[in-house]
Amino acid sequence: MLDPMTIKDRLLRHDRAVPRYTSYPPAPVFTADFPAPTHAAWLAAIPAQARLSLYVHIPFCPQLCYYCGCFTHITGRYAPVEDYMHLLRREIQQMGARLGHKQTVTHLHFGGGSPTMLLARDFTLLVETLRESFNFSPDAEIAIEIDPRAVTPELARCYGAAGVNRISLGVQDFADKVMQAVNRVQPFDVVYRARNLLREAGIHACNLDFIYGLPHQTIRGLTRTMDYALLLQPERIALYGYAHVPWKKRNIRLIDEAVLPDAGLRYDLFAAASAVLEEAGMVPLGIDHFAKPTDPMAQAAAAGKLARNFQGYTDQLPDALLGFGLSAISQFPQGYAQNTTATEAYQQAVLGNRPPLARGYGFAGEDLARKAIVDALMCDLRVDAAAIWTQYGHDQVHLAEALAKLRPLEADGLVTVQNGQVTIRPAARPIVRLAAAAFDAYLPSEAMEQRHARAV
Repeated sequence: MLDPMTIKDRLLRHDRAVPRYTSYPPAPVFTADFPAPTHAAWLAAIPAQARLSLYVHIPFCPQLCYYCGCFTHITGRYAPVEDYMHLLRREIQQMGARLGHKQTVTHLHFGGGSPTMLLARDFTLLVETLRESFNFSPDAEIAIEIDPRAVTPELARCYGAAGVNRISLGVQDFADKVMQAVNRVQPFDVVYRARNLLREAGIHACNLDFIYGLPHQTIRGLTRTMDYALLLQPERIALYGYAHVPWKKRNIRLIDEAVLPDAGLRYDLFAAASAVLEEAGMVPLGIDHFAKPTDPMAQAAAAGKLARNFQGYTDQLPDALLGFGLSAISQFPQGYAQNTTATEAYQQAVLGNRPPLARGYGFAGEDLARKAIVDALMCDLRVDAAAIWTQYGHDQVHLAEALAKLRPLEADGLVTVQNGQVTIRPAARPIVRLAAAAFDAYLPSEAMEQRHARAV
């Protein structure tokens, strides 16, 4: 057994920039020459009885959060939001027509940006459009990302009436100094009020999203934040590592790097916050999620059915995921397709009754085997890589090359590799992405690594 005090040093010794692996291959591998006929063929191959997951992207926020790495537009006017809504509803209707069948939806997620930018009437129209184009399972999960500062009694009632049954409240931290440094002033009472309004509207399943590694964060402050979080009685808590990528997002350059926690403190922050949550009875899931044992995601993890998509961890295993709106990504058994991020191109495509595609990727070669291995590591912290490789019938030499990349982690006691089975020690959760990177055929160079944030 390793001395717990040495685990941190050993983890940090291996830390480097790698993808978050919400997909494999990662999004930077997608290409702009993705052919529209391929996308059309993938849609045509979705059977009428398929079970679908839908993602709707609302790329607007009223205020800039300095830490944010999402695709957003900052606006104080509602006119561009209203214009976007007309296009978004039309895109959804066009997709329904292309599919030719009203497939069953088991999961719907509204993300952003801030979906709470939508007026109640427009959110209602949007949900009605989705229900006209697809059949919704009676037990479908309908989830929405919430900015607690925007929740009003009217909006809460609107969500309840529209069938929303899970909310994700974007909290990040409850420490005033931290939130001021990232331009998101949001006291505890604001979040508490939003939680109560949504509960009164009949929405009880609640996720809370936090970030560690933000400016001015301390162990004492973050553990206090976790204590406050537990008072809100969430079913799930996400504790994401802040990705400081100023070369990628201009708003991140507004954060003073001098007050960011160093790598050692980042590790301590996550460890301390995790300890509070686990002591309260929450189950750790994957690399950064926690849930009550009774929550469907915790039950999926216990059954070996935890999954991962572009929104993070999920208990849903659909036949396909369809994304709507600017930058949204769809996932098919054959690969990925991403919508454009350019407003004018999106408008022209939708008005011309064309899918607003910008990039995509079709699985080839060893992709599916590597994807299965990466997904298992990210979700379960273990995988029988040899069994998966044999199942797909690939050259064992290539598997041996990938496993060899794990030797430094194995030598430090962070990972065990035996007969092609890889297991990550629970105390080494922060290096799961590093272990997954060993199987990434598209991460051979430092140039590719510079597109990503560090793992720990």
